[in-house]
Amino acid sequence: MKRTSTLFFLLLLLSACAPFGGRGGPSGDAVGPPIISVTDQQQALLRETAAELKLTPRQLVLWERYQQWVGALLADQLRSEPPPNRRLSAPQQIDSRVATVRNRLAAIEEVQQAATAVYESLDAEQKKIADQSLPATVPPLYSGLISCFTAPPTRDQPGGGPGGSPPRR
Repeated sequence: MKRTSTLFFLLLLLSACAPFGGRGGPSGDAVGPPIISVTDQQQALLRETAAELKLTPRQLVLWERYQQWVGALLADQLRSEPPPNRRLSAPQQIDSRVATVRNRLAAIEEVQQAATAVYESLDAEQKKIADQSLPATVPPLYSGLISCFTAPPTRDQPGGGPGGSPPRR
């Protein structure tokens, strides 16, 4: 009896975790939105922001430099960390992590300088648009934690109240 209930529980768990209708529709075609990589999402966001700003040729040169720095930072963050070298002492392993974070801080400071150069080249109307959209084009700074690229919940979403706690009612 215990084996039957365990099997039933496992089947129930698997069916609950599987997408409705399987991986595809009746013809086997994929259902739902396509999966888009973080890099593709970032590039799309940069393209949309540039289009909203209606950049002049001079501004476009600065924007392209900004995009390069953003892309380099994102590529660095998505690169897998090498497995810890067990031959190193604990402080040496931690020093390695600190060095990674310092390098990424230097990279995001380059992004900041490039963003400032773009912003200073904008007219008043473009600055209003940039104030709303430019900050979102900067990837969050993490030290190799790829799973952290999901956006934190907002106050409207569950778990998104002050300090990450559920919203007050």
